[in-house]
Amino acid sequence: MDTSSLEDKRKFGALVVVVGAVLAIITAAILGANVEEAALAAEVGLYSTLIVGGTYALGRRFGQPHSHAVASAGIAFGALYLIAVSFRLMTEFGVRETNQVIMGMGAAIGLGVVTMAVIAALGRLGPSPS
Repeated sequence: MDTSSLEDKRKFGALVVVVGAVLAIITAAILGANVEEAALAAEVGLYSTLIVGGTYALGRRFGQPHSHAVASAGIAFGALYLIAVSFRLMTEFGVRETNQVIMGMGAAIGLGVVTMAVIAALGRLGPSPS
């Protein structure tokens, strides 16, 4: 079997994104989604694939070994899953309206990113370990 076309990183990346969207549509169809819900599932599958794949690609680009980059991608996937479950629980049981949940979760995620950036910046400013 000729796999040379998959060695091109752009073609392989496009294939992974397409497969992610298709799998999301199939999952939505199995769960009985209508066309609008299937389209939303495709969009979510696309973004999820880009985030998880992008996490792996960034890890490899910054010198992580394959195993560490896969672990980083797994952590990103787990974080996305926790966000989805938290969103569903908060909106399903009527605790908050959808817009309130989106704003609150967005603020929490944004503060988390800022905190990680500050920690990374402070780590670069300190003395290097010997």
